[in-house]
Amino acid sequence: MTRMPSGFSLVEAMTALAILAVIVTVGIPSFARVQQRWRAAAILHETTASLALARLEAVKRGTTVVLCPSHDGHRCRTDGIWEDGWLIATENRRDRSLGARVRHVVPSAGTLRLRGTAGRPRLRFEPTGWSAGSNATLRLCDAGTLLGKVVLNNGGRARIERADRPSAECR
Repeated sequence: MTRMPSGFSLVEAMTALAILAVIVTVGIPSFARVQQRWRAAAILHETTASLALARLEAVKRGTTVVLCPSHDGHRCRTDGIWEDGWLIATENRRDRSLGARVRHVVPSAGTLRLRGTAGRPRLRFEPTGWSAGSNATLRLCDAGTLLGKVVLNNGGRARIERADRPSAECR
């Protein structure tokens, strides 16, 4: 009766390590790209959900509701940087100051940048649900690569445009 040896030889162990190294070398960058796509999708969906909430609140309350970038949840930023968070609040008709706070959202953006349309620091929703002003675009970028956009039209509807390419819009 022949007995099978137990354990691995040095050649078998080195072969297994080489195969593992190849799998890890190929798999980690692919996983990082997948993780980036998941984070981008989460931020894009969170943005459209916030736009829908602001529109719904404007119709429900019968007053103007704004969505604006805000890092502290109390004041609107005017620089178009949205990745630090945004604020949904009612707007006083007389002086356009912020009224009742509806929600403050802080996305987990990490290295992703979410930037708004120049000249449109606040996105306003009228009691009719319409978004006054020109169309607005929020661009989601990472290291010069456009990952997607959220486009808000005058009718108050938001849509997501996905992308995965270098773009001058992300500089």
